[in-house]
Amino acid sequence: MLPVRRFLYISFSSALILRTLVVALYALLPPHASQLVIPAGRSKSSILGFYDVAIGEKKQLRVRYRFKGKRHEAVWADKQAVALPLRDHLVEE
Repeated sequence: MLPVRRFLYISFSSALILRTLVVALYALLPPHASQLVIPAGRSKSSILGFYDVAIGEKKQLRVRYRFKGKRHEAVWADKQAVALPLRDHLVEE
């Protein structure tokens, strides 16, 4: 299982709106999987457990997770494909 620290669906508007989505994204992982893939082309607000945190505003998905004991973090645009874990997400500590 991929140990996820935090999934955030973020909108940048007059006020920063954050929603923690750990449960919703864990539900997308197949049993005993260690990889998460979300295809491109659809708003992440259409994923079960998500909602549009700020209608009409640009949004991003930020994911912080640990893989093989090392911290990773990545940010995707709302309709961009998501794949993790990736070595490019590694955060040097």
